[in-house]
Amino acid sequence: MNFSCHRQYLDDFLANQINLMQGDVLDIGGTRLRKKGSFRPPTQRIVSWRYVNIDSRTEPDIEADAASIPLPDASVDCFLLCEVLEHLEFPEAVLREAFRLLRKGGIGIVTMPFMYPLHADPNDYQRWTDFKLRREFELAGFSIVRIVPLGGPISVLHDHLLNLTWRTKRRFSVRVLGKLLQWSHNPAMWLDRRFMDTWPHITSGWGAIVSK
Repeated sequence: MNFSCHRQYLDDFLANQINLMQGDVLDIGGTRLRKKGSFRPPTQRIVSWRYVNIDSRTEPDIEADAASIPLPDASVDCFLLCEVLEHLEFPEAVLREAFRLLRKGGIGIVTMPFMYPLHADPNDYQRWTDFKLRREFELAGFSIVRIVPLGGPISVLHDHLLNLTWRTKRRFSVRVLGKLLQWSHNPAMWLDRRFMDTWPHITSGWGAIVSK
């Protein structure tokens, strides 16, 4: 089990968007293998669910750079771009490519960490505020349906401490702290949801829905 609060918020956000996932879906940067969270693609109302990844080890349907995907214009009904933008050297180009591929009336589902530890996959280039996300979506041509925070101050604190224990496992005191944080995962999520509206500017990430 992954005890990261951010991961749980991410899985919950995706699960809440299942009704938007239909037709031909393109999972840009997603992986068919070794999935990190609990979310799994739905099967109802799905014509195709294709993965685009530059890493052949993930066994993508389309092995390509996310900024240059060999598909026709307006060929997908929905795209996912989840926890990918932070790993791209030129994320704006990928947003423009996603807009090109999306059919009129189609939906894009995008997530990005914010106050979350650096994680290389293989590189970690940036974190964007919701203002920056909104601007880049609009510059790419999208209409913004909504942008919501994924987690509040308690989850931010919990995940930073948890990340510390993962990186320094050798010390006994750190291992004990790690166990305590795992045990406190559910209480931390409960507290976090109570305080999210109080400090909306402190969040571990963003979930966005955009349309064409």
